[in-house]
Amino acid sequence: MYKRKRLNGYYVLARVEKQMFISHQPRWLFYFADKKKFFQKRKEAYEKLVSLLQDQDFWRKETRVRARSLTIDYSLETVHVKRVPLKWYDKPGLVMLWFFNLYNWRPNRLRKLMKVLRAKDVLQIDVDRKTFVQIYGRG
Repeated sequence: MYKRKRLNGYYVLARVEKQMFISHQPRWLFYFADKKKFFQKRKEAYEKLVSLLQDQDFWRKETRVRARSLTIDYSLETVHVKRVPLKWYDKPGLVMLWFFNLYNWRPNRLRKLMKVLRAKDVLQIDVDRKTFVQIYGRG
């Protein structure tokens, strides 16, 4: 079973079987999000997901939440982070998102892009429902 739900203008939640995947998929082709706005929208999406956890039609107790990122260090928020090898689709997707964000069209942002493109692994959280609510349910 596959079900998608837009959490806000920047994040989408996809449910496949017993896994929830949170991904950064802006609604617009071109958008502007500096670091502060990016993390604010991410926090809003995670808070909305926590509120969705109360909806039993959308969520099962045994379901796990998974998020992957080349740039976000989840270890600052939780200890449930691991490094996994990059999939072939991680880098092209990041490059597309990178260039569609008008904030990154500044010369000083190229150094970070080059660092990310040299990455060999991706940071991933994979937590159960209860743990996700404990971590991100705090206001």
